[in-house]
Amino acid sequence: MPVGLLTALTNEQTRDLITYLMSPAQVPMPGEKGAGGPARVPGAIEGETIKIISNTGSAGPQGMRNWKDSTWSGEAQLWWTGARAGDRLTLALPVAIPGTYSIEAVLTRAPDYGVVKFLLDGQPLSDKQIDLFGSRVTATSQLALGERDLTAGDHRLTVEITGANPEAAKAYMFGLDYLWPKRK
Repeated sequence: MPVGLLTALTNEQTRDLITYLMSPAQVPMPGEKGAGGPARVPGAIEGETIKIISNTGSAGPQGMRNWKDSTWSGEAQLWWTGARAGDRLTLALPVAIPGTYSIEAVLTRAPDYGVVKFLLDGQPLSDKQIDLFGSRVTATSQLALGERDLTAGDHRLTVEITGANPEAAKAYMFGLDYLWPKRK
């Protein structure tokens, strides 16, 4: 390895890199199926198992095996239906170690999904909105939702429906494959 390569990495990143290099086979990328069954992303909170604090409409697990254009971690997602513009879904975001975190997620796009924004502990996570309209049901790439300094304990991640793409069927649905609080 080149001299100084590891100096830019945190201890956790260095450990992950060395573990990866020592593994006997290529590990699956997020959302790819591995040999041992449905892939899961280490350190991520699976949407289908995340604790729901409050919501309008209906929210719960949905199996995603039937959609062949993408794969979802654990072959499932958290599916929120029955919402309208302005409605909110609040989820528990547990943090074990205080620090600066990049909050990342893989979401679902579909013809009847809405435009959303994210809040963390009641404050906007960023000023961007995410349009989840798609002509087919597919998973997004891993999206950076924003960064925040977090204390240890439970935080509240809120998804707010802000509207819908003009081409979308106005069902304002939302799907969360996984949430990944990455410590920096």
